[in-house]
Amino acid sequence: MDVNAIMATPAGAAGVAGASFSRWDKDTFLKILVAQLSHPDPFSPPKPENIIAEMSSLALLEQMTRLTSSLDSFSKWMELGQGAGLVGKKVAVEASGSAVTGAVEKVRLEDGKIRLVIEGQEYPLSAVKEVW
Repeated sequence: MDVNAIMATPAGAAGVAGASFSRWDKDTFLKILVAQLSHPDPFSPPKPENIIAEMSSLALLEQMTRLTSSLDSFSKWMELGQGAGLVGKKVAVEASGSAVTGAVEKVRLEDGKIRLVIEGQEYPLSAVKEVW
Protein backbone atom coordinates (compact mmCIF):
# COMPACT_ATOMS: atom_id res chain seq x y z
CA MET A 1 0.00 0.00 0.00
CA ASP A 2 1.24 3.48 -0.83
CA VAL A 3 2.31 5.77 2.06
CA ASN A 4 0.20 8.62 0.70
CA ALA A 5 -2.84 6.35 0.70
CA ILE A 6 -2.18 5.42 4.32
CA MET A 7 -1.89 9.06 5.34
CA ALA A 8 -5.20 9.79 3.60
CA THR A 9 -7.09 7.04 5.46
CA PRO A 10 -8.74 7.80 8.81
CA ALA A 11 -6.63 5.11 10.53
CA GLY A 12 -3.39 6.60 9.27
CA ALA A 13 -4.48 10.21 9.54
CA ALA A 14 -4.88 10.13 13.31
CA GLY A 15 -1.19 10.25 14.13
CA VAL A 16 0.46 10.87 10.80
CA ALA A 17 -1.47 13.44 8.76
CA GLY A 18 0.03 16.50 10.46
CA ALA A 19 3.56 15.12 10.69
CA SER A 20 6.21 16.44 8.36
CA PHE A 21 8.49 13.90 6.71
CA SER A 22 11.58 15.38 8.38
CA ARG A 23 10.18 14.85 11.89
CA TRP A 24 9.06 11.24 11.72
CA ASP A 25 9.90 9.07 14.68
CA LYS A 26 9.62 5.37 15.39
CA ASP A 27 5.97 5.67 16.44
CA THR A 28 5.05 7.22 13.09
CA PHE A 29 7.01 4.55 11.26
CA LEU A 30 5.30 1.82 13.32
CA LYS A 31 1.83 3.29 12.60
CA ILE A 32 2.54 3.20 8.89
CA LEU A 33 3.81 -0.38 9.11
CA VAL A 34 0.74 -1.51 11.07
CA ALA A 35 -1.55 0.26 8.58
CA GLN A 36 0.23 -1.47 5.69
CA LEU A 37 -0.14 -4.87 7.34
CA SER A 38 -3.76 -4.21 8.40
CA HIS A 39 -4.90 -3.06 4.96
CA PRO A 40 -2.97 -5.10 2.42
CA ASP A 41 -3.58 -4.59 -1.27
CA PRO A 42 -5.34 -7.81 -2.39
CA PHE A 43 -3.80 -7.53 -5.85
CA SER A 44 -0.29 -7.05 -4.50
CA PRO A 45 0.12 -8.67 -1.06
CA PRO A 46 3.21 -7.69 0.92
CA LYS A 47 6.25 -9.84 0.35
CA PRO A 48 7.91 -11.37 3.42
CA GLU A 49 11.28 -9.86 2.47
CA ASN A 50 9.71 -6.39 2.37
CA ILE A 51 8.23 -6.87 5.83
CA ILE A 52 11.61 -8.04 7.15
CA ALA A 53 13.30 -5.01 5.57
CA GLU A 54 10.78 -2.68 7.20
CA MET A 55 11.24 -4.36 10.59
CA SER A 56 15.01 -3.99 10.18
CA SER A 57 14.52 -0.31 9.41
CA LEU A 58 12.44 0.05 12.57
CA ALA A 59 15.16 -1.65 14.65
CA LEU A 60 17.80 0.61 13.09
CA LEU A 61 15.70 3.70 13.83
CA GLU A 62 15.35 2.59 17.47
CA GLN A 63 19.11 2.09 17.80
CA MET A 64 19.85 5.47 16.22
CA THR A 65 17.43 7.15 18.64
CA ARG A 66 19.15 5.50 21.61
CA LEU A 67 22.59 6.44 20.26
CA THR A 68 21.56 10.07 19.82
CA SER A 69 20.22 10.18 23.37
CA SER A 70 23.43 8.63 24.72
CA LEU A 71 25.61 11.09 22.79
CA ASP A 72 23.58 14.04 24.10
CA SER A 73 24.02 12.80 27.66
CA PHE A 74 27.74 12.15 27.12
CA SER A 75 28.17 15.65 25.68
CA LYS A 76 26.58 17.23 28.77
CA TRP A 77 28.88 15.25 31.08
CA MET A 78 31.92 16.27 29.03
CA GLU A 79 30.89 19.91 29.21
CA LEU A 80 30.37 19.63 32.97
CA GLY A 81 33.85 18.08 33.27
CA GLN A 82 35.34 20.96 31.30
CA GLY A 83 33.68 23.47 33.61
CA ALA A 84 34.75 21.57 36.74
CA GLY A 85 38.32 21.56 35.46
CA LEU A 86 38.28 25.36 35.56
CA VAL A 87 37.42 25.64 39.28
CA GLY A 88 40.21 27.55 41.00
CA LYS A 89 41.75 28.73 37.73
CA LYS A 90 41.85 32.31 36.55
CA VAL A 91 39.82 32.91 33.40
CA ALA A 92 38.81 35.76 31.14
CA VAL A 93 35.21 35.75 29.95
CA GLU A 94 33.45 38.08 27.57
CA ALA A 95 30.22 39.42 29.02
CA SER A 96 28.09 42.10 27.38
CA GLY A 97 30.96 43.20 25.17
CA SER A 98 33.48 43.65 27.99
CA ALA A 99 36.10 41.25 29.35
CA VAL A 100 35.85 40.05 32.94
CA THR A 101 38.72 38.22 34.64
CA GLY A 102 38.75 36.29 37.88
CA ALA A 103 39.04 32.90 39.48
CA VAL A 104 36.30 30.37 38.90
CA GLU A 105 34.68 29.79 42.28
CA LYS A 106 32.26 27.03 41.31
CA VAL A 107 30.34 25.51 38.43
CA ARG A 108 26.56 25.24 38.21
CA LEU A 109 24.34 23.19 35.97
CA GLU A 110 21.16 25.14 35.34
CA ASP A 111 18.53 24.27 32.73
CA GLY A 112 21.01 21.95 31.04
CA LYS A 113 23.58 24.74 30.65
CA ILE A 114 26.95 24.93 32.39
CA ARG A 115 27.48 28.21 34.25
CA LEU A 116 30.76 29.39 35.81
CA VAL A 117 30.63 31.53 38.95
CA ILE A 118 33.32 34.25 38.94
CA GLU A 119 33.29 36.85 41.73
CA GLY A 120 29.69 35.98 42.51
CA GLN A 121 28.49 36.42 38.92
CA GLU A 122 27.45 33.61 36.59
CA TYR A 123 28.77 33.27 33.04
CA PRO A 124 28.16 30.59 30.42
CA LEU A 125 31.04 28.21 29.75
CA SER A 126 30.98 29.36 26.13
CA ALA A 127 31.94 32.90 27.25
CA VAL A 128 35.44 31.77 28.35
CA LYS A 129 38.08 33.38 26.14
CA GLU A 130 41.28 32.65 28.09
CA VAL A 131 42.45 30.40 30.93
CA TRP A 132 45.66 30.69 32.95
